[in-house]
Parts: sequence; C-alpha cells; structure tokens
Amino acid sequence: QHTMIKMELQGRGEWLCDRPDLAIGREDIQVRNNQVTVTVHNLGGKPAPASTLALADAGGNIVARAEVPALESAGDMRPKRTTVTLRIPRGTRPEGLSVTLDPEAQLSEISKKNNRIALDVLR
Repeated sequence: QHTMIKMELQGRGEWLCDRPDLAIGREDIQVRNNQVTVTVHNLGGKPAPASTLALADAGGNIVARAEVPALESAGDMRPKRTTVTLRIPRGTRPEGLSVTLDPEAQLSEISKKNNRIALDVLR
C-alpha cells in the first residue's frame, strides 16, 4: 500500500536564523522577598522587540506582568540580556507559580520552548 501526499509551497517563510529568540532558564531566576528576578536573553540572530514577562498562578491566571525592553541580536554569538523583576502579589500562593515570556505569543521566535519556567523546579 502506498500513500501519496501532494503539497504546494504557499510562499517563502522566513529563515529561523532571521528571528529573535527570547529565552529564560532555571539559572536565570531568583525568588527573594516576594520578588521574582529574571534574566532574559535574546539568543536569536535578529533583535527582539519589547515584550512582556508574566507571572502566572497554578490555574494559569496572570498575577503580575513586567515589560521586557527590546534586546539586540546575538549576531556576534553573544546572547544579549536584561534583568526584569516581578512582584508576587500579597496573598498569592507560591505553589504552581511560573514565569512566561511573551505570554500572548506575539513574537515569531526560533523556539517557544525556552519561554516558560515553573518556579517549583527551582527548589
């Protein structure tokens, strides 16, 4: 039995290396005194426009937001970075909190897999 699939190119896409790639990792996050400090990196070959970093509770509700300024490209093979601080609102339970870059998925990036970290993994 053979299966044939016919496909047609609808248009040229952009090269992955021509995209920004905002990223966070476990080592980029510090939680102290009801504040979450996050180092945000642009690993991509193009500048990253200003975006958002969000703190969400276990139910996925955003409880805090902060602006991430635009970051230059890593075209010189050195990630560009900035530090952003989120305040954990009083009364927010720490269980299940996570931080997410570009929570509305507005940016076209190389990968979205490096945009979210659960704070539980930091313990």
